[in-house]
Amino acid sequence: MKSSPTNIDALELVYRHLTKDKSGIWRADQSEQCHYPEDGAQRLSCIEDDSFWFVHRLNCIIEMIKRFPPENVIVDVGGGNGFVTSGLEKAGFNAVLLEPSPTAAMNAHQRGIKQIICATVDQARFSPHSISAIGVFDVIEHIEDDGSFVKKLKEILTPKGKLYLTAPAFQFLWSLEDRYAEHFRRYRLESLCTQLNQCGFEVDYATYLFSYLILPLFLMKVVPTKLGFAKIYTHEHTQREHVIRPGFKKKILDTLHSLEQNRVNQGSTIVSGTSVMVSAHVK
Repeated sequence: MKSSPTNIDALELVYRHLTKDKSGIWRADQSEQCHYPEDGAQRLSCIEDDSFWFVHRLNCIIEMIKRFPPENVIVDVGGGNGFVTSGLEKAGFNAVLLEPSPTAAMNAHQRGIKQIICATVDQARFSPHSISAIGVFDVIEHIEDDGSFVKKLKEILTPKGKLYLTAPAFQFLWSLEDRYAEHFRRYRLESLCTQLNQCGFEVDYATYLFSYLILPLFLMKVVPTKLGFAKIYTHEHTQREHVIRPGFKKKILDTLHSLEQNRVNQGSTIVSGTSVMVSAHVK
């Protein structure tokens, strides 16, 4: 699906405040503290392309955006290594990565992302009501005052502009992994939709994802955390968790993912899961 050409005027206003480096990445003059582990981007860059979790989330995001397409460019705010941005580009959408981490921005450049801004939302200095769509995919849980952040995004968006969002679900699933990732919270879909409404958005679609992961996540992450013997696993263990070899287990996961993706495609709601996903627009 093709969206209309990138809103060059809006982006040119942003680029005036930034400096383009030799690699073609637009950068802010100064860095800003973000609540994300320093090695997080590098840790994920090695697994995203082959991870059942990242691939399924991306497929569901694309299905949702196809149902509620933007009028113009999508700015992937806090998009890390550009995994989702790249997927959006391949799906035919005009996408720009906005990522404050220099390491992640360079990883995205090496991935082949066409437009990268290495900056925070504040540093980018978007003009009010200049961007037609924003994606925040597993971002708001890293922000202490998430309500103020969402209101800030609303001021950047055009009238009826789209906000696409994913985040971890259910506080009872909180574990050492959340603490390590520097999360402030996990979300219930109902309360998140209420918060978005209070911030000036109307929700078009909302669902949970990864319905089958609740029990495994609780037993493997939450229980060890509560009992005091949880630990942050090595890169090799994380890769084993995310990359499923061909076989019976993969066939089961592929079937479960296909069922969830079809529900998103049809606009149906998945009643529970370890992630939330929302599409909303400015009222």
